[in-house]
Amino acid sequence: RGQWIMGKFKNIASGIFLFWNATPTKRGLARDLKNIADAGFSCVYLHPMPDSFRKHNFFKGMECSYLGKQYFDLAKVMLEECRRLGLVMMLYDEGGWPSGGVLDRLVKMHPECRARYLMKKDSGELETVFEEVPDLLDPRTTKVFIDMVYEKYREAFGDEFGKTIKGIFTDEPFFRCYIGARKVRIADGMEKRVREKFNCDLVKDLLPFLWEGTENLPGAQEARRKYLQVCSEMFADNYSKVLEKWCRKNHLDLEGHFNREDEYFEVGDCGDLLEVLAPLHVPGVDAIWRQVYPGNGMAHFVRFAASAAIRSGRRETLCECFNVYGYGLTLPVMHWVANTLLIQGITRILPMPYLYGDMKLRKICCSTDISHRNPQWEAIKALTDFWNIAGQFDAGANEPDVWVLARTEYPAPDVLSPIPEKQKQAGMRVNALLDRLEHEVIPWRFANYNDLFGQHLPKILVLPSAPDKWETEAFPRLREAGVQIITGWDDCLKKHACVSLVDKRNVCRVLPCVRPEGESLMVFNPSDETVTFRFRTSKAWTELPADRVLAELHPIVCSDGILSLVLPPGALRILLKRKEAAQEALPAFTKQPLHLQWTVTKEERLSLSAEKPTRFRSITPNIPLPADGLYKEKDFSGKLTLEAELDAPESVSGYLVFDRVCHAGELFVNGRKSGLRAFAPWAFPIKLRKGKNTLKLRVFSSAGNEWRRCLREELEPRGWFNVYAHRLKEYLVDDAETGIPGSIALFCRKD
Repeated sequence: RGQWIMGKFKNIASGIFLFWNATPTKRGLARDLKNIADAGFSCVYLHPMPDSFRKHNFFKGMECSYLGKQYFDLAKVMLEECRRLGLVMMLYDEGGWPSGGVLDRLVKMHPECRARYLMKKDSGELETVFEEVPDLLDPRTTKVFIDMVYEKYREAFGDEFGKTIKGIFTDEPFFRCYIGARKVRIADGMEKRVREKFNCDLVKDLLPFLWEGTENLPGAQEARRKYLQVCSEMFADNYSKVLEKWCRKNHLDLEGHFNREDEYFEVGDCGDLLEVLAPLHVPGVDAIWRQVYPGNGMAHFVRFAASAAIRSGRRETLCECFNVYGYGLTLPVMHWVANTLLIQGITRILPMPYLYGDMKLRKICCSTDISHRNPQWEAIKALTDFWNIAGQFDAGANEPDVWVLARTEYPAPDVLSPIPEKQKQAGMRVNALLDRLEHEVIPWRFANYNDLFGQHLPKILVLPSAPDKWETEAFPRLREAGVQIITGWDDCLKKHACVSLVDKRNVCRVLPCVRPEGESLMVFNPSDETVTFRFRTSKAWTELPADRVLAELHPIVCSDGILSLVLPPGALRILLKRKEAAQEALPAFTKQPLHLQWTVTKEERLSLSAEKPTRFRSITPNIPLPADGLYKEKDFSGKLTLEAELDAPESVSGYLVFDRVCHAGELFVNGRKSGLRAFAPWAFPIKLRKGKNTLKLRVFSSAGNEWRRCLREELEPRGWFNVYAHRLKEYLVDDAETGIPGSIALFCRKD
C-alpha cells in the first residue's frame, strides 16, 4: 500500500476531512482545496453531509441530492482540482454516518435487508421482529450497499482509482449486536457458527444470558463474550471482507474505523475490534472527542489500529481526530495529540472537519472548524510538515514479544450510560497495566482469541483479567511452544524492554519502528516539563530531524555508552540506527537574555455571527504589549502583529527563543520571513545585522474565546446549538490567553 519510491515506501501521513455541509460551487471547491494543499496536507476526504442527515444535530447540510447528478458533477470538480494540486483524493462511503445505510435509503428500497431480532414478550414467548437498519451480518446486504454506493463511485471515477483517488473510508458501520435489552440481534448462519465454534446451542446456552437483567447471572459474562465473538466474526466475513475484496479488485485501499474503541475495556459491546479491522488495508480508530488530550493518559485504545496492522501485515494506520474538540483547540494541543497517536502506531493524522459552509445554522455542525476561518490556519503547516515526516514508518513491520489479550472483563453491561462503576474500575486496571508496560519501554500489541491458535506466537501473553474456560483452550499449546502466560504485571516483562533505561523515573514513551531509512525509535515526552531521555547503548544513533530547530538546539549526545535526548513538553524525536555515528558537527550556542519592547501594530479580530459568515476585522491599535506579554482585549480571538527593535553590536545568527507563544507564531526579521512555529521549543531562526533590526512577530490564537461569546450572546438566545455545543461548554477554558508570556532570549552561534 501507499507509494513506493526507488524501493522505499512513502505513506500518506496527513489528511483532512472536507465536510460538504453546503452544496459547493466550483469556485468554492477550488478555494478550499488550494487552502488545504497550501497547508501541507497530503490528502483530502470528500465527506458528504446531506441536509437530511441528523437534522436534530446538524441543522443544515448540502442541498444537492446525495449520489445524484449534481453531486457527482461537483465531485468531478474536486477530483480535477486535487489532480492539479497534487492532492490525493479519498472517498467516504456514507452520507454522514454510520456507514451501510445509504442515508437510510437501503432498507427502504430493500426491506429484505433489514436487521432481524428476537424479542421477548411479557409472556416469555419469543417473537421475530425487524429494525429499520441494514443487516450487515448478511453478505447480501453488503453487496446491495456496494451496488448503491461503491459502484456509483466506480462508474464516475474508476479510471482514477489507484491514481488520484487512493482509498474509500467506511465509518462506524451498523453493527447492532448490543446486549442487555428486550431484543437480541440474530442472523442467518449464527446458530451454525455458534455450534461449530463453541460446541453449544445459541438458543439454549447463550440466549438466556443476553436479555436485560441477566448480566449478573452465573455464566452470563462467558455467554455474552461468546455471542459477541460470533457476531464480530460474522461481521468481519460479511462486511469488512466483502468490501475489501471489492476495493482490492478496483485498486483502492479500504480504510476506516468501527466504534467505541476508547470504551473497549469498560463495556466491550463493540465485539472483537481486531477481527473486524483485520480486512482493512488501512485500519483506524477515532479520537473525535477529547479522549486523547493532555492530562487524559496515553490513549492505549489507539493501539487497536496498529495491532490490526501487525496482524494483517498492513503498513499504514489512521486516526480521525478533533471533530468535537471545540473551537478552543490550539495547535500545541494538536501537536501533543498527534504525537500521542504516532507513538501508539498511527501513521496518518486526519483532522476534521474543514467546513465548506459557514452561513447561519451551518456554523453549528460539530462545533469545531479546522479551516481557513480559524486564526491558526496560517500556522498549521508547521504541524503537517512534521506529520509528513514522522508518519513515514511501517506500522505492521514489528511483531513485539509481548501480547496483551484484548479481553473485556465485564462485557456488554445492561446499562451503558453512565458506565457502571464496576466496568470503570476494570478499565482502569487495564490502563494501569498498559501504562506500566510503556513506562518500562516494553513494546506490545493487542491480541485476540483467534491469535492464540495462529502459527506466530509471542514470548509472553499477558491476560488483563482471569480468562473464561473456553479462552484457555489454546493455553496448553502455547505453553508447549514456550509462551509464558501471566495475568497482570510481572517483573519478567522487563527483559523485553526495547532500550536499557538509565533513569527509572522515566516519563517518555518509545515506539520501535521501521522507516525507509532503516530501524528507528520514536521517543515522545507527554509531560508538561522538558525532560532528558537517557538509555544505555552500544549502537550508533543519529537523528531524523522531523523538527530541525529542536535537532539543532539540542543535538543528541552519546557519552560513555549513554545516549541523552532532550525533549520539550509534548515533543517527539526520531532516532535512526546507524553502523557508524554521524560525524556532522553541530554548532553550539551562547544564551543572551533580551528585554524587548513590543508594540501591537495590528489586530485581526475573529468575528463569528449567527447570521453572517465568519470574517476578520482589522484595526491598528499601535499600543504597547503589557509587560507580562499577554493581550488583554476581552474575548479576543484572532491574529496579532507585534513589532520591536533590536540593536545588535555585530552581525550574528542563531535563534530567537520565547518561553511560550500563544498559540503559534511567525517571525519576520528586517522584512524577511524567518520561521514558523506551532509547538515548543518556541525558537525562530534569526540573522541579525549590525545595528538596528526590525522584528515583526505574528501571533495566532485559537477561535475559542470568540466562539464562546457568539454561543453566549447569539446562538443560544436563538436556540442554535446542539449536543456537541453543550459538550464543549464542559471543556476547560484552555485557550483564553493570547500573546508571548515569559522571557525571551537570543541563542547566538558561537562561530
